[in-house]
Amino acid sequence: MITWAYIAGFLDGDGWITVSQNKNATTQRWTIGFTQSYKKHEFMQTLFEFLMNNGINCDIKERIVMGSIHKETRMINIMIRTQEAVFLLSKKLIPFLVMKKTLAIHAMTYTKNRMKKRGFGLTNKKQKKRIYWKESDDNKLKNLINNGFSNLAIANELNRSIDSVGHRLYRIKLTRNS
Repeated sequence: MITWAYIAGFLDGDGWITVSQNKNATTQRWTIGFTQSYKKHEFMQTLFEFLMNNGINCDIKERIVMGSIHKETRMINIMIRTQEAVFLLSKKLIPFLVMKKTLAIHAMTYTKNRMKKRGFGLTNKKQKKRIYWKESDDNKLKNLINNGFSNLAIANELNRSIDSVGHRLYRIKLTRNS
């Protein structure tokens, strides 16, 4: 069973928290990620679904790395990139983290302040409740894609976030060419 404490231990051991800055060093982009051998892809898929079901928007991707003996190794990564998701995950994991606690506190503090400036208002106690996708939403989504709408335009039309639209397109395997 996956718990926040388990995820914190996984992050301390096989995960990372990174920060990058834009050219002018005025903004930072925090990322939280997990890596495992592809042999553990079922576990990583379960972790991915746990995070998504708990409001943490993330990506899961396979990659190939060159090993020390010139052998290719398949790996699987889960990456949390949006400011809101980094904030939410950091907040959940900080009580359980040991090795990466300081980094998580910096990530949470920065993303919280940045979102406040941009009007996300995550300090408000009354948060929006998660809106689940329905078949009628999927039909509207397909129609908007077929009419050439961008993800931003679709998000505005369906009253969803851009991340939610992008993730839903991925989940239902819908591309702009299909």
